[in-house]
Amino acid sequence: MGKAPVSAPARRGRGFVVAQLLLVVLFWASTFPVSKVALGETTPFLLAGLRYAVSGALLGLWWGLAFRPPAPQAPSSIPWGGVFAFALSGVVGFNAFFYLGLKQSTAVNGSLIQPTAAAMGTALLAWMLLGERLAGWRYLAFPLATAGVALVILGDPARQVDPSSLVGNLFFLLGGTSFALSNIVGRRLFQRTLPLQAVALANSLGAVILLLLAVGEGGWSTLPHASWRLWAIVGYMGAFATGIGYLWWYEGVRRLGATRTGVFTFLVPVVGAFLSVAFLGEPFHPLQMLGGVLALLGVGLVLL
Repeated sequence: MGKAPVSAPARRGRGFVVAQLLLVVLFWASTFPVSKVALGETTPFLLAGLRYAVSGALLGLWWGLAFRPPAPQAPSSIPWGGVFAFALSGVVGFNAFFYLGLKQSTAVNGSLIQPTAAAMGTALLAWMLLGERLAGWRYLAFPLATAGVALVILGDPARQVDPSSLVGNLFFLLGGTSFALSNIVGRRLFQRTLPLQAVALANSLGAVILLLLAVGEGGWSTLPHASWRLWAIVGYMGAFATGIGYLWWYEGVRRLGATRTGVFTFLVPVVGAFLSVAFLGEPFHPLQMLGGVLALLGVGLVLL
């Protein structure tokens, strides 16, 4: 018996979800160049804290008012330990390392290194902690991605290596690893609470921690001199890259499945590198391009 034909409304519905996911790719990829611009005016922890304060407020509004989601859990039944771990790994750790990396390295490097580290780290941690296994040929993803990231970090062999850039690239690796850890924490957390509720709480909690850390780096002293451009970037990243981006991403997981949705992350490094070169004029050596291709092949082997 053949497969039942897919109705036109269903096809249109899936097409709409795909369009949303492509916009999410653009939102996430654009955070690399726009964050680099914003860091010219403020500090890493304050920028991250403001971004997640905006997203936490928007997600909380969505959760509590706008779209009438399922009734939230009572505070006493929320797994606060899991929420705190999710906030530390997926908000504080991920963003602290991301912005510290951007402060010392290029947005091109960040757009290629961090998503690759996140995808590879998630697969590795899922195998180590959750017992998830990859098909034999997919283990090739790890040497491919490692070689790719090494070429991205090396850059132009004729140019003297900048130690601060190497430190920044290390921060990108740590940021991707932290995000991978948050994926593992999130899988368990979302089995015990509503995903939207958990993300809204974690974003808000992470924002508070980041804003407190910003005191130590003197970030608050930059706000009186902040331009409209900085506030526009904070609003854009909080509302679109983090708030709406998360909502549309989880809608994609619900409608298309985790595997099909995950393939869209394959596009983030490509679009991020292109935007960084186009708008910031950052150098992109042929060896780095080759490294980016190898890293993308590694990510593709895991996701496809």
